[in-house]
Amino acid sequence: MWCHTGKGATNAHDAADSTLLALYRDGPQRLIAGWLAGSLLGGGGLIRNLVVGIIGAFVGGAMVQHGLLNLPVAVTNITSEIPYGTQIVVSTIGAAIVILIARFLGGR
Repeated sequence: MWCHTGKGATNAHDAADSTLLALYRDGPQRLIAGWLAGSLLGGGGLIRNLVVGIIGAFVGGAMVQHGLLNLPVAVTNITSEIPYGTQIVVSTIGAAIVILIARFLGGR
């Protein structure tokens, strides 16, 4: 769900191509997640939303993998009907955590 599941890269060029493909494919979901987190907590801008969404996707995905974030069944029933809905929700939660940590460390 959070990483490329295709055939393994055979060299550095293939790895770079698969990384660019993953960013291109997953970019819209991460941009939406960054925008939602920015809308909830304030702030924004296209590049900032994209960066926060990308980092938030990794944070949210890691939290799910380690059992620190479990979405209720009622939420996943709704989000599974929307393409990439669950990924967007998890990425938004991760992005919100990233924003809060950045504000705490930045003194805002």
